[in-house]
Amino acid sequence: MSEQHAAASARATPSTTAGAGGSAASLPSALPGRTHLLPEIADAVHSSGVLVLRGRPGTGVSAALATVVPLAAATGVRCLAAAADRWAADDVGVLDTLLGELDGRPALVRPADADEVSRRLAGRGVCALPGPGGIAPGSPVVLVVDDAHLLGPTAQSLLAVAARESGVAVVVGAHGAVPALEDLPGARVLDLPGLDRAAVAEVVSRALGEQVEPGSSLAAGYARASGGEPGRLTALLDLPDARAALDLVRWAPDPSQTAIRLEDVLPVVVGGVVAGGGDRDLDAWAVLALAGAGAPSGLLDHALGAGWQSAGVAAGLLREGPEGVAYRHDAVRRLVEQTVPPAVRAGLLHRLAVAALESGCPPRVCARLLLAAGPVDVELAVRTAEDAAAHLRDAGERAEARALLTRVLELPVTEPAAR
Repeated sequence: MSEQHAAASARATPSTTAGAGGSAASLPSALPGRTHLLPEIADAVHSSGVLVLRGRPGTGVSAALATVVPLAAATGVRCLAAAADRWAADDVGVLDTLLGELDGRPALVRPADADEVSRRLAGRGVCALPGPGGIAPGSPVVLVVDDAHLLGPTAQSLLAVAARESGVAVVVGAHGAVPALEDLPGARVLDLPGLDRAAVAEVVSRALGEQVEPGSSLAAGYARASGGEPGRLTALLDLPDARAALDLVRWAPDPSQTAIRLEDVLPVVVGGVVAGGGDRDLDAWAVLALAGAGAPSGLLDHALGAGWQSAGVAAGLLREGPEGVAYRHDAVRRLVEQTVPPAVRAGLLHRLAVAALESGCPPRVCARLLLAAGPVDVELAVRTAEDAAAHLRDAGERAEARALLTRVLELPVTEPAAR
């Protein structure tokens, strides 16, 4: 963000719409280096505005978005929140649920297990789904959606309609463009830059339990090693070997003159852990890296066999939690994904696609995995392509899916029967 834009953000103050008392001074704290976002977020929440928080993976978009929930709760604004899910059968479904609550009508799609949905949302730092009673007319409301770049055209359009016609605030986080919202009149897009040296020093101070000055060699070392990315910085502070390597920098007069390039500390540490794994472990870590967040545990067990996660957990790469097995840090997951050779990548994605189809994953998930893998088994491709095309709700999405499948798989995909 430019200095001019940051100054404008600092001057912004929340509107005083009904039920939205409160000021920038009373806003919840965010990540260090992100306080300039708080007035912008408050203004969007209280003035029924549209705000897109956008940044590369690891820049703290989700953490910044999480400040909306306590802000709304403290100022009398009802918050409806969800996260887009690449593994869902239909990315419109959760939005149907939220919009159903918005106008008090029964939701078009209600999750089969509302408790499970609430738990998953809470685990991502956003609020649980509201109850079935709907929202009273005239109540101030903010819709919050994380990973909005994963939403298809239909789902994005639903959010845009809600913002334009229902008079609600919409705040989304994204790692890419969300054109249906960004193109609305008055919509604001804030690109999150990396943390500056002072913010890095504050994060390091909290983690180490000591005061680290922004001008110190230690702060400079962590800033260089992390590139200012909050996700990468957290991984460096959490992994013992990375932390030990960077601790040596505190005595270096010039952190740029160390034996190892500081930018390479995290790749070297992660590479050392990966190199110590067996063939099965390497496959498991690569598959999980390619699958990304939210992959169903049943699918991974089907693709990798029972007990696949034990070595990764023991090595400190993975963690087991209520939502299943995942990388402890997404920055580490991205590093592992980058090391997978193209030929191996295609084979592992094919394995994931087969496991997805056989374990009952939504057809659109299977089709996307096949597209990412490239030409594969003809029978599997045809079956998956036809199933996926039949389940896509939007005509534009169906046309795009048919074009992609025809080009990548070199197979004809027929138009599904009209419903």
